[in-house]
Amino acid sequence: MKRFFAGCMALAAVAFACLALPARAAELYISQLNGTVVKFDTATNTITSVVSGFKTPFDLTFGPNGDLYVSDYGAGTITRVSPEGQKTVVASGLDRPVGFTFLANGDIAANCYSNGNLSAGSTWRITPTGEKSLIASGLTAPVELTVSQADPSTLLSTSYGGATKTVPGASVY
Repeated sequence: MKRFFAGCMALAAVAFACLALPARAAELYISQLNGTVVKFDTATNTITSVVSGFKTPFDLTFGPNGDLYVSDYGAGTITRVSPEGQKTVVASGLDRPVGFTFLANGDIAANCYSNGNLSAGSTWRITPTGEKSLIASGLTAPVELTVSQADPSTLLSTSYGGATKTVPGASVY
């Protein structure tokens, strides 16, 4: 379960950004289309670069260990970023990954946009060793993904149209 806010929005200064607010509520992490992730410190009103070198960073979330994770839509990867800024690819070969979340067992569930085809989206499970298995396919424009608070065995996906739907056949156990 996420302990912070995460989401995507259009911002004039960066064109499009995804945000993650960790438990330390004075910090807001923002992915930018220029391939960087920055941290905005709300207490000091300062912005600092956290990590760069992504093709198209999309979603941001913090893992169970507190490290930042970034989905890179353009590279087809999900990358772990240590507090020191070291990047480690934890999943590759994904078709345009967008939203993702951590499952209770440490696996990642990730929505993929699938070559921009609105009706060919998919959700994948990725183990800590990088093994991938398909959870669901044929999703319409999937973006954000989260575990349901009402039923922790259910994944909920939002689409570009804003609709929230249960991912079909997606038991997370």
